[in-house]
Formats: sequence, structure tokens, C-alpha cells
Amino acid sequence: QWTASFLRANPDHLVMVLNNGLLRFWPQTNPEKEQLFVKQLASMLKHVKRATVLCTDTFTDVFASVLLRVQQNLASSHFKIVDETIELLKDKLIRQCIEYHGGESGWKAIYVCLIRVAHTHYLYLTRNNSQQIMDWLKKYRITKKYVTIFEKLEQEYREKEEEEKTQPPPPQPPQQRAPQQQQQQQQSLA
Repeated sequence: QWTASFLRANPDHLVMVLNNGLLRFWPQTNPEKEQLFVKQLASMLKHVKRATVLCTDTFTDVFASVLLRVQQNLASSHFKIVDETIELLKDKLIRQCIEYHGGESGWKAIYVCLIRVAHTHYLYLTRNNSQQIMDWLKKYRITKKYVTIFEKLEQEYREKEEEEKTQPPPPQPPQQRAPQQQQQQQQSLA
């Protein structure tokens, strides 16, 4: 609550709050706290919601860290974090920030993470959520222009997956000899 009132009073301090607060102390080992941090990230941006702050160059640098955090969350092994991050992507303001600050490269990075989640996550509900947001991003007004890029990324992933399936397993290294056998062999050579 205090961050909301602080950001409403001083929206220019969002960069400081994100850099020196939320992103700096992001929990690495506690999924429940990490889930709260994802929610807090969205609420901070909603409280500011001003073009004068969200469209500045200083915020572009911070948002690069936010994009990296979103990618890391999508790669998380904990399903709640992945699901919460997918929910974060449904927020219009987040998508607008990704478009403004990340553009094509930002969407590519996020979409690659979504593809991995849709194909490899252990929980089928999370895989379905990822597939739904991928389909939705292809239809959304802002990201509709990236449909060919998204489809190309999906095709590349499928080709890579097929290639990995058709490759034979790597050869097993020969078993090492016991140290006594190695010594005997060295002595016989000498």
C-alpha cells in the first residue's frame, strides 16, 4: 500500500523503486514471495500509468531488466510463478510497455519463452495457458504485426525438436580400467 501512495505522489520515482527495490530484492528461492513480486510489478505500473514516466529513456533501461525478469519467470520450474507471469502478460499496460521499450526483440524473447513453456512444462494446465496466450498474442492489436515472426519462431522450435529426436544418443565413453590394470600396462610398456 505504501508503494502505491508513494508512486501516486511521486510517479517519477518509479525507476528508483523498481531498480533499488523490487528488482534488486527479487526472491530467488521463495515461490510465494516471487508470486507477490510479480503482482506488485503490475500494480506499480498501473499506479504510475503516465506517458511522461513510462516513455522516458531511463525507464527503457529499467524495463529491459523487467523483460529479463519476465523471461526468467517464464523459465521457472514453479508453475505458480509461470502462471502469474502469463497473467501479467494479459495486462494491457504491460503489453504496451513491452511494445514501446522492447519492440520486436522484446516480443521475440518473450514468445520464445512461451513456446518452451507450451512444449516442455511439466503441468499441462500451464502448457495450455501458455498456448492460449500465444494464440491470443497473434490476434491482439499491438502484437498482430509480429504474427509472421511468431510463426517462424514456432517453426524453428519444432524443427529443432524434430532434429533432437532423430539424432542418435551420444556414444558412451569406454569404461575406465582399474588403477592396478593401468599400472601393469604402463610397467609392461616400460
